[in-house]
Amino acid sequence: HDAWLSMEENSSPFLFYGYILYIWKFVKYFSFHSPRIVCVVSSQGEIMMIVPLKWNAFKRRYKMLADLQGCSHTGALFAGNLSEDEKMGCVDFFFKNIGAHCRFRRIISDSPLLHLPKEADVNLNDTKCVKIDFQGGVDILMKGLSKSVRQNIRTAYNRMKRDGIEFELVIYDTSNPIDKDAWDRLTDVYLDRLFAKYKKSKLGIFYRYSNFWLYRHVKHDTKSLRLLPNSFHAVLM
Repeated sequence: HDAWLSMEENSSPFLFYGYILYIWKFVKYFSFHSPRIVCVVSSQGEIMMIVPLKWNAFKRRYKMLADLQGCSHTGALFAGNLSEDEKMGCVDFFFKNIGAHCRFRRIISDSPLLHLPKEADVNLNDTKCVKIDFQGGVDILMKGLSKSVRQNIRTAYNRMKRDGIEFELVIYDTSNPIDKDAWDRLTDVYLDRLFAKYKKSKLGIFYRYSNFWLYRHVKHDTKSLRLLPNSFHAVLM
């Protein structure tokens, strides 16, 4: 626990101990996988690398523990005092000793976990992701958009103004915690869209409401997005 907390300062928020803990519980009790934490330890007993995994006993392979809906990207955690060569050494040791097939997804391209041993039998597939950079401010971002997109934005604003529709962007974070009423309304909108678009089933109303309960009360991000101190919600009213 202490080693993990010391390492997470230099990692993705999707690898923070508190976030992974909710995933651990969800995977353990509501999936066919067994969560496992693998550590690479030095000869002095120092934890140098932590890899959160899950084991599929039927397919006999490992996946990343956070390879599931709701997680952006995952990977391994490393001690802050390690050089790049030492990190590569940890990765090399990990793959040579894991002793099973691995199918790793959601690994960001600059992760040391992708520096595989030369003798590894591996297939790599890329998925392009897009990051919208706001560091220059909204005005610079708008100027970088195409003429037609800028026109669409102006049209939307003009239409709301003409129809007398007011709008507001509300941020819920540690300084403005989300209340139960707002959370329930957001969850209702999310679930309606989820089951109307992505999770259609011929099983009918039982499937819908049983999964409503699962997503509302059990699923890992139902907990983490509401309870973790570093979570936030940007809501356009």
